[in-house]
Amino acid sequence: SDSMLKDARNNKKIFIPKINNIKFFKGNGINLHFKNENQFDVILYMKSLHNMNKQDATESLNLSKNLLKKKGIILFRFPIWDKDSKIKIQNDFIRDRIKLIEEFASVNKFKFLKYKTIYYNKPIGENKAIGFLQFGIKKTN
Repeated sequence: SDSMLKDARNNKKIFIPKINNIKFFKGNGINLHFKNENQFDVILYMKSLHNMNKQDATESLNLSKNLLKKKGIILFRFPIWDKDSKIKIQNDFIRDRIKLIEEFASVNKFKFLKYKTIYYNKPIGENKAIGFLQFGIKKTN
């Protein structure tokens, strides 16, 4: 989304202001306009993969694998909702997508990077997210 692009650009200015060869693109994870393989160091899935059906998520991960350079990284961030939330079903989708990523990483010889869970001081957003889970996988060949 446009707001995610704005956040990414702002975070770049804060955390890595001296690196200038970074470009940000918005896409849906499947219909990508990138044609060359091995062109990205990092691909981000920020609060998005759990919104795709399993077939689209698998296709998107395979496209990402082809677009990554050797030793490239795919980073994921999933929201966590309170167990009493009306949208608890989303947590089930997230567990399913994490399992899909684990299987993808194993089959494609990606190395798992550290999991990190962040909790907010209070629920935020209209859906009352209580935090997020973030982790990555690294291409080994």
